[in-house]
Amino acid sequence: LLMFVGWEGVGTCSYLLISFWYTDTDNAKAGNKAFIVNRVGDLGFALGMMAVWSVFGTLSFFTADHHGVMDMAAKSMDVLGQHIPVAMFTLIAVLLFIGATGKSAQIPLWVWLPDAMAGPTPVSALIHAATMVTAGVVMVTRCSWIFVQAPAAMQLVGWIGIATAFMGATIGLVQNDIKRVLAFSTISQLGYMFLACGVGEFSAGMFHVLTHAFFKALLFLGSGAVIHSMLGEQDMRRMGGLKKLIWTTWLVMFIGTLAISGFPGLSGFWSKDAILDGALNSPWGSGWILYIVGLLTAFMTAFYMNRLMMKTFDTDPRFVDGELHEHHHGAVEDPADAHGAHADPATGHGEDIATAHGGGKVHTSPLSMMIPLYILAFFSVVAGIWLGPTGIFEKFLEPSIAPKTLWNSALQSGDIKLGVIAGIPAGYVISSLVALAGLGLAWFLYRRHQATGDLVPVATKEGWERNAASPYAFLMNKWWWDGLYNFIFIRIGGWFADRILWRTLDMGLIDGLIVKVLGGGVGFTSRVSRRLQTGFVRNYALAMLVGVVMLVSGLLYKFSSLNPHIR
Repeated sequence: LLMFVGWEGVGTCSYLLISFWYTDTDNAKAGNKAFIVNRVGDLGFALGMMAVWSVFGTLSFFTADHHGVMDMAAKSMDVLGQHIPVAMFTLIAVLLFIGATGKSAQIPLWVWLPDAMAGPTPVSALIHAATMVTAGVVMVTRCSWIFVQAPAAMQLVGWIGIATAFMGATIGLVQNDIKRVLAFSTISQLGYMFLACGVGEFSAGMFHVLTHAFFKALLFLGSGAVIHSMLGEQDMRRMGGLKKLIWTTWLVMFIGTLAISGFPGLSGFWSKDAILDGALNSPWGSGWILYIVGLLTAFMTAFYMNRLMMKTFDTDPRFVDGELHEHHHGAVEDPADAHGAHADPATGHGEDIATAHGGGKVHTSPLSMMIPLYILAFFSVVAGIWLGPTGIFEKFLEPSIAPKTLWNSALQSGDIKLGVIAGIPAGYVISSLVALAGLGLAWFLYRRHQATGDLVPVATKEGWERNAASPYAFLMNKWWWDGLYNFIFIRIGGWFADRILWRTLDMGLIDGLIVKVLGGGVGFTSRVSRRLQTGFVRNYALAMLVGVVMLVSGLLYKFSSLNPHIR
C-alpha cells in the first residue's frame, strides 16, 4: 500500500512538471494525456492490490512473523491455509502488470511518454528517464514470488517487453527532436527490463534499471546542455558542427552513447548482455526469437544514438536563417551568454563564443550544468564492471527476489549455449559486434551528408511524409498508435458520449422521463390539489365535519361487524 501511495505521488509530480509551462496548450495537453493514461494503468494496479488482499489478507511483502504476501505466495497458500490455483496467481500478476505498463510506458499504455518531453529537460532526465518510469519494473521484481508461479503472466510480460523494445527503437530511427529520440530510447530500454522480468532474470532487469539511470540521465542532461547552448533549439536538423564549439558536452554525450549502445566494458554492455543471455535461455521457450529480436533492437539503438551524435555534433552547421533564435520558452539563462563571453567549463578560462553566421551565440554551458554530467559519465563507465561481474548487485537483491526453485513446474529452464570465442563467452562477443556495427553504420552513412545532416533530400522526405503508406510515415506517426487511440476514444468514444450518453440517456431518459414526465406529473397534481385550498373558514369547517362523520361511520361499521348484538 505504501508503494502505491508513492506510485501515485510521483505520478502527480510528473503531471505537474510536464505541464510546467501551463500557458502553452500543447504542454497542458501533454500533462493531461500522461495523467489520463496513467489512471488507466493505476486502475489495474488498484484491482491487483484488492485481489492480493482478498487472497492473502495482507498487503505487506514481509512481516515479522513471516506471514506476508511473499511468504504465503512462496507456499502457494492463502489466508485460510488453502492452496492457491495458478489462475488466481495469473489474475493478480496480470492486474499488477497493467499498472506497470502505464507507469513504465509499455504497450499499449506507452503513448504518454514521448509527449512528456514537453516538460523541462531536468524533469525528463530525473523522472521520465531514471526514476518514475522504472517504477513498474521495480514493482514486478518486488512481486516476483507471484509472477514466477504464473507462467502465462510471465510470457505476457516478456513478449510485451520485447515488442515495446523493438517498437521504440524503430520509431527512434526517424525522430528529429533530440529529446524525443531519447524518449523513444527510454521506451525501448524499459522494454528490455520487462523482457528480463518475463524470462525470470529479475536481477538482470534491475541491474539494467541502475545502469540505465546513469547513462540515460547523462544523455538527457547532455541534450539539455545542447539545447541551452543553442538558445532553446531542439530540432537536430537545425544543429550540426557543435563538436568544435562545445566539445566537453560532446565528450560526455559520446560516453553516454557508447554506454547505451552496449560498447564493450561500459555499463550498458554488462546489463544488456545479461538480459540477452536470459532471453536466449527463456524458461518458456522461444529463446532464439527473443534473442534475435533483442540483438536487432540493440543494433538499432546503437544506430539511432550515433545518428543523434552525428547530426548534432559532426555535420555542417544548419542554423535557421543563418543564425540562432530563442526557442521553447527559453530566454538565455546566463546573462554572460548574451554578451558573447563565457568561461570554458573544462579549462576555467574565458573564451570567445562561436557565432553562427553572425547571428546568435553558440556557447558552452556553465560549470554548474557540466559537473553532474561529468559525474554521470564516470558512473556510466565504471558502474557496470564494478557491479556486474563481481555479483555485488545480485547479492544485494537476493532477499527480495523469488528463487528459481519456486518456479512453476511448467517452466523449464532453457539450455541454449553459444559457446566460447577466443576464451570469451560468445554472447559478449556477439553483442559487442552488434553494437559496433550499429555505431559504425550510422557513422558511415551520416558522415557523407555534411550539408544537410540527413540521408535523403528534404523533398523526398516530405513526399514520404505525405504518403501515409510509406514506412517512414508509419514510423514518424509512431506506428499510428495515436491515430488509433484518437479514432477509438475520441471519434467513436465522442460519438458514443454525444449520441448515446447525452442525447439518449441524459436528454431522452433523464430529462425526458424523470424531469419532464415525473416532474410534470407532480406539477399537474399540485395544480389540481391546490384548488382545495379556498381560504374560506366555512369550507374548512365543512371538510372537518365531513371527515368526522366519515370517521365515526367507519368506526361504527367496524364494531358492528365484530359484535352483531350491537345492532
